[in-house]
Amino acid sequence: MPNGYAPMLSDFTYDVFLSSSDGVSNAFVDSLCRVLRGKGINIFRSEDGKTRPAIEEIENSKMVMVVLCNNYAFSTESLDELAKIREYVDNKRKQVWAFFYKVEPSDVRKQRNSYEAAMKIHEEKYGEDAEKVQAWREALTRVCDLSGVHFKDDVFEAELKKIDEAVLDKIVEAELEKIIEAASSKLVPVPVQMNHVVGLDHHFEMVKSFIDVESSDSIRMLGIYGAGGIGKTTFAAYIYEKIRHYYFEASCFLIKVRENPNKSKNLLEGLQKTLLSEMGVETETMMGSTNKGEVEIKRRLGHRRVVIVLDDVDSKEQLELLVGKHNWFGSGSRIIITTRDAAVLDYNAGIKKYKMEELNDSDSLKLFCWNAFDMPTPAKNFENISHRAIDYAKGIPLALRVIGSNLKGKSIEGWEIELGKYRKVLNAEIQDVLEISYYSLLEPERKIFLDIACFFKGEKVDYVKRILKASDLSCQVLASKCLIMVDENDCLEMHDLIQDMGREIVRGRPPLNPGHRSRLWSHEDILQVLKENLGSSKIEGIMLHPPKLEEVDNWNNAAFEKMKNLRILIVRNTKFPTGPSYLPNNLRLLDWIGFPSESFPPNFYPENIVDFKLSYSPLVSIKPLQKVFQDLTFVNLSQCQFITQIPNMYEAKNLRVLTIDRCHKLEGFHQSIGRMPNLVYLSASECTMLRSFVPRMYLPSLQMLSFNFCSKLEEFPEVLGKMDEPLKIHMINTAVQKFPESICKLTGLEYVDMSTCSRLQDLSSFVSLPKLVTLKMNGCSQLAESFKMFRNSYSQANSYPSLKALSLSKANLSYEDLSIILEIFPKLEYLNVSHNEFESLPECIKQSLQLKHLDVSFCRNLREIPELPLSIQTVDARYCQSLTTKASNVLLSEKTNTHDIRFISPNSTSLVSKTSPHKETRHEQKYDVIENFGEILNSFKLEQTAGVANALLRWWRNAKADIRGEVSASTYEASSLQEHEDVVWDVAQILDMLMENLPKHITDSEVQRIGQLVVELLVAHAQHMKEYSHEKLHINLTMPIILVECEGHSCRGLEGAQSLRYWGTVELEEGDPLVWKIWKSNEALRLSYTLVLKCEHHSAEESLEKEYNDPALQALMRSIEEDATRLNKSYGKLKASIVPMDVQVSDKYLMETAIIRGLERLGRLLSNFNKTDYGKLRVEHEAHITTCERKK
Repeated sequence: MPNGYAPMLSDFTYDVFLSSSDGVSNAFVDSLCRVLRGKGINIFRSEDGKTRPAIEEIENSKMVMVVLCNNYAFSTESLDELAKIREYVDNKRKQVWAFFYKVEPSDVRKQRNSYEAAMKIHEEKYGEDAEKVQAWREALTRVCDLSGVHFKDDVFEAELKKIDEAVLDKIVEAELEKIIEAASSKLVPVPVQMNHVVGLDHHFEMVKSFIDVESSDSIRMLGIYGAGGIGKTTFAAYIYEKIRHYYFEASCFLIKVRENPNKSKNLLEGLQKTLLSEMGVETETMMGSTNKGEVEIKRRLGHRRVVIVLDDVDSKEQLELLVGKHNWFGSGSRIIITTRDAAVLDYNAGIKKYKMEELNDSDSLKLFCWNAFDMPTPAKNFENISHRAIDYAKGIPLALRVIGSNLKGKSIEGWEIELGKYRKVLNAEIQDVLEISYYSLLEPERKIFLDIACFFKGEKVDYVKRILKASDLSCQVLASKCLIMVDENDCLEMHDLIQDMGREIVRGRPPLNPGHRSRLWSHEDILQVLKENLGSSKIEGIMLHPPKLEEVDNWNNAAFEKMKNLRILIVRNTKFPTGPSYLPNNLRLLDWIGFPSESFPPNFYPENIVDFKLSYSPLVSIKPLQKVFQDLTFVNLSQCQFITQIPNMYEAKNLRVLTIDRCHKLEGFHQSIGRMPNLVYLSASECTMLRSFVPRMYLPSLQMLSFNFCSKLEEFPEVLGKMDEPLKIHMINTAVQKFPESICKLTGLEYVDMSTCSRLQDLSSFVSLPKLVTLKMNGCSQLAESFKMFRNSYSQANSYPSLKALSLSKANLSYEDLSIILEIFPKLEYLNVSHNEFESLPECIKQSLQLKHLDVSFCRNLREIPELPLSIQTVDARYCQSLTTKASNVLLSEKTNTHDIRFISPNSTSLVSKTSPHKETRHEQKYDVIENFGEILNSFKLEQTAGVANALLRWWRNAKADIRGEVSASTYEASSLQEHEDVVWDVAQILDMLMENLPKHITDSEVQRIGQLVVELLVAHAQHMKEYSHEKLHINLTMPIILVECEGHSCRGLEGAQSLRYWGTVELEEGDPLVWKIWKSNEALRLSYTLVLKCEHHSAEESLEKEYNDPALQALMRSIEEDATRLNKSYGKLKASIVPMDVQVSDKYLMETAIIRGLERLGRLLSNFNKTDYGKLRVEHEAHITTCERKK
């Protein structure tokens, strides 16, 4: 318990501790107890005799009442209680009420009359100065400082003579009613269920210093905001119970303020009246208006220290009418507000905002288990499935409680079925709570929210705003209501349950026919609509993105004719046999990877189109792009292998991004592309037939221009006007020899990469560029004369360029060239001169006072290294095998500021590092792996696999660029998800090529392992995009199927098998009872499982089938056996069994397995694998005669 804070109400045993002495019970205390109990108040009655000692029960009570009468001070037990009670009065940890029954308060305070006599008796017994007696005297004085109720002698004495005891009791009770009414308001339990409170201590610690009940110098207001079901009300109740028993004079918890419609003044007036009533203020008549209510609240509570909770507020008006300004309440008051809309809290600058976040995994498990098992940990054998349940709830307390309660008492098999249902349809109780925030939105924000929930979760916020024509204000509204959030990468995120809520609203209750919903995202629903022509004008958006590549055999290509209002069409990971005969002209986004047609349908002129994304399409004609499309900003035609010319696009004046990478038949651009006023990003990399861009260009907004690997591109266009936007140019491996003099007009140019442009001879045109900081000329071996021209130019101009990073690896540099470079680029911070033949570094290098990073790796003739500048931090001298001992000593000298030295010692073949290799960051380690992979590729250029090698090289370069953070189209409001999908297509293509070449060229086990690394790198680079997939496979159990090939010997278990080969996968989804049946006895161990296929007479020794004899499991085994035997007849009859262990494939199949599994992870299925109800199974086309068959 935090120091100075009360325990939770649930921790108290009694509501009231009643301290009195013997002698008054018959007349007054009995009546007091009846009134208290009549109010439902649980009391502990302290009296001499039976119940003594009772002092420890004070701590266990919420409130204390003291009945002081003439003989009270004669009881030492009562005085001990009073001394203890005095401590709570002083530190304000409990409310204390005093009743002076037939005794004057001044007699108690000054210890006169009976109190004087009693204290003299105690002094004679304990001594006048005894500590105990002094404590009693101080307690008697202190209790009189409290607000008390005085019952004088004559109130009841006259009545005693006239009426009987029963009538007297009624009179006493009537007098007490008003007093107890005020006291009972302190004891009413908070109207929130507080069972099994989990994870709130952390939140309380975050706000405790602000709440600070010890401070009474100001009014403090705390606003708790967050999504529905996140625990705002519970946290407010938690704080309320902890602080309301301090010396607050009144308290009130108004639950669900939102449910009183703020349009009704009468209902708001009712809330004002409720607030006053719960504060103990009489409001028997209607106040007449909310204005009068404001006056009454300020008048009646303006001098009282109060604590108020306003729960679930949804408008500023509610706050203005209920808590108004700070001066409405007494100093030291605390106001707590909960809301789904953070913007509501802006009505008062003094409100401290606190956002409720999801529970962490540990607290989620505790809360779930309390509701599912009535204990904080999972029951035996329920550990794994409990973790899967909390993974679904994603830390939302409401979901954890609802799911836990619904699963309580069910078997594991029942849990499997229920969790499968949750994955498909959101629980109605959770839906009802979450959708409140949706219905509080205006219609434009509702549409934007549903679009994000159905299509754009995980996308860049600027991209979504552009596609949906959403204003900053609309996004702020959604964020303030905690329906969306923007992460550190400026991507829109949304809690999974919030997304499910939005999709359920679209689906409808009961579910609408898919063709009559406004948005479609389920690939089963979409394919049904397209095949059966079930569409309608109600459909506004479609996202067809199955988790695995879907090949559609037939569909109604006129299906879009009924969808006149379709705004969004996204098609990914799907192959159609024919293209659509109609596309709606209302489209704003057409994102169709692999669009299956050579041209657009006739009469397709989408005037509102914003994005055309048609990569990997067989398009030949792109005539619609020649029309006037004022809103068109993005075009992506990458990998369209039949496009030869980019047409006139001058009228698309708002075009910002044009991407046409790897269009291998592209020969040219219309000259209008060189005059696009808003074009920011243009990439035409790997267009191998492209010889020229445009003759002249003026692109004032351009920031990125890429013609990487356009190996026939010979000319750079004339620049017509000053272009001062920050610009990067990528022209790796082109045929350019020189640049025009007009390049000096690129005054914003910052970055140039001309690596492997082997024909490039002249760089003098770059000399005058004022902002150029990075220049990469690796592999440009004809630049020697340019360096001399540099020196002459700068000696005449008497000025030096701003270049900070220069790469000249494999540039055929001499000692003289290096000297010139160091002389004319004195501001260099990074210099890469690796793979050159010079024998020593110039002495003038020590004058490069800003140089931090030097790379001379693979300079095999390098012998001497002079003294380096003090600024040096890293030197890479790996494979400089001719280095002298003196040069090595220079590198390791403590005189330099070097943090990292890497080189091969002359007397050793091992890498020497000045700093510990363990200090490398994950980023550096990943980059090193990719660099090493690049070295492997140099020896992987077999003629038969040239296509594979080139594809891998391209991927390698892109991976390096990705790690270095180089610019991509998503930087300019493009779809980040489409970029990820493009990577997946590229990687899948490479893996397919590898698979085709694998049997002929890769057999050695070491090469297999290197190849496996290749696959892992490829898949790792692409796999993260699957996290954003709009349809995920929720698979509980994935079991590899391994074939045991019998070759020349009798198999004895798995250890004796010479060949173990990957043969398929069993994939069981959530809700399938077979998951539970397989896991049933080994749940706590969480074992891995493998399904093994063997020749029939070599059955597996370890088999779950033998253990369970379950009909459903046996049926699965029989089905797999029948399919495996039917699809692979050369192996004979096969027997299936499950073993509780990982079974590794043989070395010779490592590469094959890695490629196949990599493709599977990317959602691709090889042609020699068949889909089955339980997963996938290999079809072996090549004949294979086993030893077993030969024996037959």
